[in-house]
Amino acid sequence: MELERLKEKRKGLRISFTKHLTKIETTLGKEITAGYTKEAKLDELLSLKSRLTEKLNELIKADENLQLKIEISEMAAEIASSEEYKDKGNDLKSKLQRQIETLCDRPQIRTNSQSADNTDNIILSRNETKNVKLPKLNIQTFHGDCSHFLDFWNSFEVAIHKNDSLTKIEKFTYLKTYLGGTALNTVSGFSLTDQNYDASIKLLKERFDRTDIIISSHMHKLLLIDSVKSCFNVTGLRKMQGCDRNTN
Repeated sequence: MELERLKEKRKGLRISFTKHLTKIETTLGKEITAGYTKEAKLDELLSLKSRLTEKLNELIKADENLQLKIEISEMAAEIASSEEYKDKGNDLKSKLQRQIETLCDRPQIRTNSQSADNTDNIILSRNETKNVKLPKLNIQTFHGDCSHFLDFWNSFEVAIHKNDSLTKIEKFTYLKTYLGGTALNTVSGFSLTDQNYDASIKLLKERFDRTDIIISSHMHKLLLIDSVKSCFNVTGLRKMQGCDRNTN
């Protein structure tokens, strides 16, 4: 009974996923017109990319749950079928990113989802004759954890927010690129305009730059740390100091 339920759930997710892929392909092929501006298309593509990631993650989770219940003899065919959907999703995600960069006139920009090395220089060009080389920064995607907001904002502020060579619409495009999860959902309803960029920054700060929540988050993490009863427990001491990178 549970196996049938999992199969039906996965079937529904695949139908929804396929419809979303069709919508993406349609949007990618839309031409820029007076009634459908570059900014409007950018906003739509960013929203579609975010939703694609969510749907792909839901589908992967459903695949994993189903694979735990099926017979071994069915596993090979099941994995092949799952990989086919993932390949389609990742292929369209790459196409979305390329068109987003083209519309931004920023073919050189890299986000942390595209490169394992986020210390690469971020190159931003206003046009073919003017380049602005930003300092080496590690701008991690902010998903909504208040304890990480200041780190995110400090990097984003230096690289993007205070960059006078960028318009507010361009800054807003980058902002959405570096947001995910609840943080992206917070501003996903805003279209790409100067006023909405300012409103989005204000909303993000009001929601995530909160001292009380940050303190509470840090206290919770401290309470989860295992107590160290011996000064010879080097591993435990390192974990308490937050510098245990290679050992557990």
